[in-house]
Amino acid sequence: MHSIASLGASGDEWRGSVLDRVLADDDWRIVTPYIVALESHHSSTGTDCCEVIPTWHGKVTLTGLLNLDRPQDYAKYIWSLKGQPVELILRKRKLQRSSKANARYWGYVVPAIAEATGYTNEEAHEALKHHLLKEPGDVPLVKVRSTATLSVEEFSAYTERCQVLGAEMFGIEWQE
Repeated sequence: MHSIASLGASGDEWRGSVLDRVLADDDWRIVTPYIVALESHHSSTGTDCCEVIPTWHGKVTLTGLLNLDRPQDYAKYIWSLKGQPVELILRKRKLQRSSKANARYWGYVVPAIAEATGYTNEEAHEALKHHLLKEPGDVPLVKVRSTATLSVEEFSAYTERCQVLGAEMFGIEWQE
């Protein structure tokens, strides 16, 4: 890892890179390694447009320095924005749930509840989300969170609540 303070880039390093070609190309899919989000918005002219939003991960040291995982890519991208106004959003990174936690939910918890209710796995999953992940508010249409947006801790608590619901409502005896 490199400190952000030690990063630098020249035009020669940046020119010809994959991201440079993508920023000039309408086909954003060719930079899959760089893209973590695609933001759509409706412009005042009534046309839809998309913006590539590259994301970098790193860690803040105990002395307050930011160390990036891909400092060269960051430096190249910063160089491409020279002289332009920018927006920087820095937030604590949410860890994604493990494949083991996902496999436990989809391979053990959801099928047991689906069997007890006569639902398909997908129907059971949707019913569990609707029951346990409704967003609060007094609105006519209820919003339900996606399990994909849950943090590691939230997904663990959600899975546990699914098991409690299965035991209480359907008498499922979970074997751990």
